[in-house]
Amino acid sequence: MVELSVGELASLLERHGADRVLLLGPPGVGKSTAVREYAEAKARRLGLRFLDLAETEASEVDVGECFLYLHIYAPLVRPEDLAFIAKTGLGYDWVLPVKLRLLADRRARGLVFLDEITNAVMPEVQSMLFSLVLDKRVAYTRLSPGVEVIAAGNRPEDSPIAATLSPPLIDRFRLVVSVKPPSVEEWVSWMNRVGRPWDRRVAAALRAKPQLMLNPSMGGDSEKFPTPRSWSTLAWELASAGRPEGEDAVKLASMIVGSRAAREVEPFLSGKVAVEEASLAEVIAEKGVEGACSELERLYSQSPARAAWALTLAGVDPLKAASSGCLAAREVYRLVYEHTS
Repeated sequence: MVELSVGELASLLERHGADRVLLLGPPGVGKSTAVREYAEAKARRLGLRFLDLAETEASEVDVGECFLYLHIYAPLVRPEDLAFIAKTGLGYDWVLPVKLRLLADRRARGLVFLDEITNAVMPEVQSMLFSLVLDKRVAYTRLSPGVEVIAAGNRPEDSPIAATLSPPLIDRFRLVVSVKPPSVEEWVSWMNRVGRPWDRRVAAALRAKPQLMLNPSMGGDSEKFPTPRSWSTLAWELASAGRPEGEDAVKLASMIVGSRAAREVEPFLSGKVAVEEASLAEVIAEKGVEGACSELERLYSQSPARAAWALTLAGVDPLKAASSGCLAAREVYRLVYEHTS
């Protein structure tokens, strides 16, 4: 099975589309995020308004003007959530819930995302979901040809309740992709794109210990383990809380990424990073090295080590620093190179 990072997955979906694609991989690596970003990008390309049906009343939907997005979390679905028998003008027949009926409108364009499909425990739900993703059919009704259906799930080694899919079923998917965790660089790039304030000490910790990006072995009974999703949550929560240090930061990390991972990153949360370096890292991330050059050179004149730390927190690659027009950035790279060579 082809294994792709989340960044590579985005390129694949853009080239080949999402219809009848199955994404398999560990929890928290970014499958759901990649699918939604693909849907939002496709809506822009089509010149349509992106509309998440989970956040919208059906009466507000203009099918011809919107790109409809429906995220179905498979483990929580019951058969009647997808189709049910009801009395119609012609007698009793299968009827779809209103949001699926919108997607069956011949004018509809959009995407249905069947998340955690391998963790659906009810056999009748499994059969209905697989009919939806493989045939775009719910009971006797087909979705619009303009609606794509994509599925994602865990493998048995990723989740104790994940089902093993049979080879004939796997063969009916158009593309089957194994999704691996993002690299630290990909994760930092995505965090910067999101635009929410985040604590760059988390990036520094992951640069130093990239094996922590995804590590299920650090979990246990009722114990969380680190995933890209939980590191994002930690970075956002630390920023929201005013970047606490020491014990307060470690306690927060323990609740979000698990106690073992929190102990591993404790040196990065212990107060060794001054506010000035963290603030400068934010500026560098926003403006780039050359845009923040004057601030970086001022900090470099006070302490080359602090300037180096600010670049690390901002996620700047040393080679990019070396090729920039900023003298302080080039000097930091020279010091790093001399220290490691």
